[in-house]
Amino acid sequence: MRATLLSVLAIVTMAVGYNAHAQQDNFPREESFVYATTYYDGQAYNSGVVTPNVDTIYLLAGREHAIAPRETLIYYWSLTNEYLADWAQKNEIVAGNLEITRGGRVVAEIPLTDFVIQYDADNITDTVTLIGGAEAETAFATFQQQQDAFREASFAYYRAQQAWEQQMREIVRNNPPGTVAEEDLPAQPRPPIPFSLFSTDPIAGYIVSLPAGTYQIRMVLPDGTAQPGSEKRLVMFEPSATGVSYGVTPQSRWTRPEESRRPNSTIYAPHGTTLYLRPHEASAVPAHAHYRMNNPQGSASSTNRVLWIPHQPLTDAGARLEQGTVSEQVSLSSYYVRQLVRDSRGYDIIPWDESVSEQPTFDGFQVDVSVNAPVQFELLDDAGNSIPGSQREVRALLTTRAWLPYLLSLLPLVAGVMSMVQRRRGTRRVSKGVS
Repeated sequence: MRATLLSVLAIVTMAVGYNAHAQQDNFPREESFVYATTYYDGQAYNSGVVTPNVDTIYLLAGREHAIAPRETLIYYWSLTNEYLADWAQKNEIVAGNLEITRGGRVVAEIPLTDFVIQYDADNITDTVTLIGGAEAETAFATFQQQQDAFREASFAYYRAQQAWEQQMREIVRNNPPGTVAEEDLPAQPRPPIPFSLFSTDPIAGYIVSLPAGTYQIRMVLPDGTAQPGSEKRLVMFEPSATGVSYGVTPQSRWTRPEESRRPNSTIYAPHGTTLYLRPHEASAVPAHAHYRMNNPQGSASSTNRVLWIPHQPLTDAGARLEQGTVSEQVSLSSYYVRQLVRDSRGYDIIPWDESVSEQPTFDGFQVDVSVNAPVQFELLDDAGNSIPGSQREVRALLTTRAWLPYLLSLLPLVAGVMSMVQRRRGTRRVSKGVS
């Protein structure tokens, strides 16, 4: 029955996808000039498209971004109330320079150049970078060389592994068990170190990095005229505050970590839970600007809210835990998630060492939650001083009294029923007196 239901759902999903694709194909296209953006959102690089109905581009100040002028076909997608670009049908770069002005004065004229985005997949936050100009060509060539070297090393390891297995089979076949010393056995080949570097292909665009402020941009064609539809307002926004964000990993729910981004907030967990707090540098940015950077055609965002964005991990800080009158300093520890077959959770979190795994799964501070008193947690710098914005309070939830809120919620209903019964009794007495 379950297999049949999954088959039906798969067919329905395919039909919906096919219909959506067919609807997209039926929508009228029109040629248009757009800006394709490659922007840093505080954690990673993403891409967007600025269509003619968008008058303002939002970018994070202090980081490099790329803006690519392109001719494409656009169409209106009513399901999301936005214009989409049909890159498959047309995607042509437009030659020219990007002119940036502020207060009527030209502050920059940026030529087109190639750029690449590169990062190490094992540590994206710390390694992601945009490389432009001549350095982009060199970086991409280096990436290709390293990729080819890893591929050759993988093939060599595969061949060596096959030869080793053949040797071992011959030894087993030609020698009685226990007659060959371990040191006389051939050494097993070691696999190459996994290749974790990622790189995009070189892409043409304008590399933009400006101080916070509001600018005007337009594209100037080789003949000196302005590209129609290229005039936009450019808002470079910056963080209004810095602090510390925490990834909160409960030991009982490793696969569903949570986050505590706002400084001086409270972390709640059931009594008896073990939490692992993983600190990151964080900054507060205007929520509206950050939303419009990710959704240029969007409008649903409050203009007075801030959004805390975590950045690179904090690995060189200590911490202080206070619970009641007890205070202790702890250091960041490494942990390994060990898979278990016969455990209800399917895993266990243990302290890491090299005998367990080549690399730890994560680094964090262990906090045991109890009902005795809230835990006051904060990070410390090298001098033992509290790091601003790192303070959190960890409180235990009394899950054994989970019935109490439900009982309290029933009180209005019980009072209403009692009132209704009382009224009916009064009505009956009046009726009997009249008769």
